[in-house]
Amino acid sequence: MPKTKEEKMHKLAKIIRVLTVAPLMALIAFILIWIFNKDVFIDYTNLILTILFIVAFPLFSYVIQPFIPKFKNEGRKGQRKLAIIMSVIGYVLGLALALILNLSEGTKMIFICYVMAGTLIFVFSKFTPIKASGHACGVAGPIVYLSYFLGPWSLFGLLILVLVYWCSLYMKRHTFRDLIFGTLIPFIAFGIAYLFVVIL
Repeated sequence: MPKTKEEKMHKLAKIIRVLTVAPLMALIAFILIWIFNKDVFIDYTNLILTILFIVAFPLFSYVIQPFIPKFKNEGRKGQRKLAIIMSVIGYVLGLALALILNLSEGTKMIFICYVMAGTLIFVFSKFTPIKASGHACGVAGPIVYLSYFLGPWSLFGLLILVLVYWCSLYMKRHTFRDLIFGTLIPFIAFGIAYLFVVIL
């Protein structure tokens, strides 16, 4: 049976949301950094640990969710909750290891950026009426640190962010205000990371 235009648009929006999830955007960013600026990660240890704690940990939540009754019974909502918890655990453990093992300056900056962004998303969601978009944050973050590490051409990534805005608004997942705040958070987080690693 032929799909209506509305159904096609809805499917397109869902595809965009899936392809722009934070772990995938982070993985693409890390690979680009590894290819075009070897000074950031320096060696495979830095790269692998960054991928493990920022990319793999959040995705692992989808594997273990069916085995944890509390989250399994909540369906998609439980899946999202567990993904957030696993993300925070991954970011914090990664930052702790980066400091203990004295990993590269770039690796430390990236971990601080993710820890601070995750903290700010939590604070907004828990203590303010503003539900800052984690999706927008997960796309804007790589654009911010790619622009720092690789140069202004990385700002072409804003085109992806425009698509995220469109699909989020189209599917009524977020308001425009949620998206704006979600986009601003990585700038604040990266500023804090820069302050701690480069200036202090």
